[in-house]
Amino acid sequence: MPNITFSLIRRIAQKRIPLAETITTRTEIIFVFEQKYLAEMVDLFIVKEN
Repeated sequence: MPNITFSLIRRIAQKRIPLAETITTRTEIIFVFEQKYLAEMVDLFIVKEN
């Protein structure tokens, strides 16, 4: 999918959550961040229904 990486990183950056590391392969992208940001990261990517 075009721009999927940008969209994911943009959400994280807007919340000012620092990434410790980004690991990529041809088929995967892994974001590594400190555990203290876990709740914020989960909230960013949960789809909320009306």
